[in-house]
Order: sequence, then structure tokens, then C-alpha cells
Amino acid sequence: MRGIHPRLAASLPPAFALALGLVLAGCGYLDVAVDHNIVYAIRGKEKLALDVIRPRSLSTAPPTGPAVILVHGGAWKQDDKGNQAPLAQELAHRQGLVCFSINYRLATNDANRHPAAFDDVQRAVRWVRANGARYGADTTRLALLGGSAGAHLALLAAFATETRDPGSDELSALSSGVKAVVDMWGPSDLAAPWDGNPAGDPEEGKAFIENYLGTRFAADPGLFSNASPVHRATAASPPVLIFHGSEDTTVPPDQSRRLKERLVALGVPVFHFLLPGEKHGIAQKANWEKAYTEIDAFFKRYL
Repeated sequence: MRGIHPRLAASLPPAFALALGLVLAGCGYLDVAVDHNIVYAIRGKEKLALDVIRPRSLSTAPPTGPAVILVHGGAWKQDDKGNQAPLAQELAHRQGLVCFSINYRLATNDANRHPAAFDDVQRAVRWVRANGARYGADTTRLALLGGSAGAHLALLAAFATETRDPGSDELSALSSGVKAVVDMWGPSDLAAPWDGNPAGDPEEGKAFIENYLGTRFAADPGLFSNASPVHRATAASPPVLIFHGSEDTTVPPDQSRRLKERLVALGVPVFHFLLPGEKHGIAQKANWEKAYTEIDAFFKRYL
């Protein structure tokens, strides 16, 4: 369950691949500024950092740009914030968004199991709410966007009705709520069968999930449901924009269908795009342009 990764550059549309090359070279669009490795939390000995990717033209007095926090994929156990850099560059360049691409604790065989990463995303939201204005972000207009496992975390955080671990520092009184969330091919129902796509490998999906949760379904089915966005959504949940490849063999498209149906039943605004011919991600230029267009319209409507 990977987010956007540099090794996929060859299959990306030209503008996206160009942005990726510029990021890896340490520069970016001339109208985009990047601030790297800003620490937003310390968990034991681990410093959790984020990158800020923003239009240079934004005013900080008052702050003027909507803010979006990007959460990378990687099966909850690998990859980092750099995977979202190309997308963040494009969103800042095209749409004037202030993007905060975050790291979070990765699940290992003996540490950082759920809800560690969820707590980190909620912490990042509150950090941005407290500090985003210095980068030109209007933190009254704040959204989450995630890819794959990162989409699961973004949804889970967006649907939370309170902060699970507020801590005791200056962020403890701040809300971790957001106004909108973008789900890019993310798992939404960890308790559901993983065979919604006949070409997929249900055992592989189960292994990813069991590593993240630290147990098998039979041992604690309630945990699998509790960690599933589809079971945490309420009528008060923020609007959701969903993208999923029709040929995804990593996260079955059925996962997004389940989420859409649940949100429709609750009366939550939801926009679902099943991208023809796409697998786990987007490779076709036309579909990237479609995604950018829909993200732009979605954020303009709800931020």
C-alpha cells in the first residue's frame, strides 16, 4: 500500500515527473517555497517532521491560503513524507494551497502499532492549526489528503469526534478536526473481506493490516472495526473526495465503494471517482488532470 514514490516517476505524466525531478534536485517551481524537516512532535527518541510546500506569493498577515495536510502511504510500515512532495508541489503551484507533508510513526514487529500513527496525524493537525499562519495558511480552512495507508489515516483522523491523545502541552486545547478529506485509493474497512478484486491477493492485504494492528482478526475483530473509517463515520463527518483505480490489486476498489455507500446513508457529501484502467495509484496523464480538477473544485467548495 504505497503512496507516490520516486521510482514511479517514469510512469507519471510529464508535469508530475518534472515536479518530482525538481524536488529530488532540491528545488521546485519558482513560485513555490519549500521548508524541510520541521519537527511537529517528539515521540520518545523519535522526532516527527513535516515539510511545508507553499506559494511564495501568499500573505502571512493575514494568512490567505487554504491548508492541506498530506499523509503518505506505505502499508503503515514504510516510506516517508517525500513521497507526497510531487503532489504537494503541484497543489501549491496550481491551486495556491499551503501543503504540510508529514511523517508519522511506522508500524514495526514490536512497536508503533495502531493507534500510534493515528495519534500522530491528529497531532499534526493541531500543530498546523497553531503554526500554519506563519507559512501563509488560513487554518480555519484545513483539510487532510492521503494516499493508500495514508488515506486510511486521513479518513480516520477526519472522522474522529475528539482528540484521542491531546497531551499536556500548548496544543492540548486545540481541535484536530478538519473541513474536508481526500481519499486516494485508501483502505476504509479493515474488517471486511479483502477479496473485492478477484485479481488481488487477500492474504497479502490481511498481512498488511495485521502488522499494522498487531493481531489477527479472529483474536480481536472489534479492533479491526474500530480502526476502520467506514465504521467511524457519522452524520457530522466532513465531506469526502474519493479516487480509486478500477484495476487496483493492492487495495480492492470495493473498499471505496463501501465507504461511499456508508457516507451516502449518513447524508455526508461524498464524491467517488473510479478511474478506469488504473491500478494502485494513477499512471495516466488524463486521470491525473481529472484528479487535479476534482481536487480543485472540492477544496474551493468546502474550504
